[in-house]
Parts: sequence; C-alpha cells; structure tokens
Amino acid sequence: MAYHVCNGTFFGVAYTLVFRRPTWWTGALWGIGLELCMATLYPSWLRIVMLREFLEVSAIGHVVYGSVLGLVAAKGVSLINRRDGKEATP
Repeated sequence: MAYHVCNGTFFGVAYTLVFRRPTWWTGALWGIGLELCMATLYPSWLRIVMLREFLEVSAIGHVVYGSVLGLVAAKGVSLINRRDGKEATP
C-alpha cells in the first residue's frame, strides 16, 4: 500500500509540473500512459497468470486515478492562481 501511495503522490506531482493547465482528460491520458508503462513491465516480471483480468481492473483504476488527478490539479492550480492574483490565460 505504501508503494501505491508514494507512486500516486509523486506521479501526481510530476503530472502537475508537466501539464500547465491540467484537465480531467489530460489526467486520463496520464493514467493511460502509466497503465501502458506498467502493462509492459509487470506481467512478465510478476508472472501474472490471470493477465486479462489484471489488465482490465488496472486500466480502469489508472484512468479513474488520472481523471480525478486532473480535476484536483486543475482546482489546485486555479486556487493558487487566484491567491497570487494571476488571471487564467487561454
């Protein structure tokens, strides 16, 4: 569990630094990217037997994580910009 908390936190920080204007869909793309990286490494490394089920659950989890991350990051960036008196730029 600690592994996932650390990964989720640090990948979330990385996402927020990479995407200047975070949205739910850029977050979903981020989650898909994480899923693709994981799906190429984990099955052979962990010798996963029920691969289809593993990938289905994992893919859904990563897309949901990314979408929520995008929404939360967008709200956080908006609050910081408002606090600093910056206007949102298109």
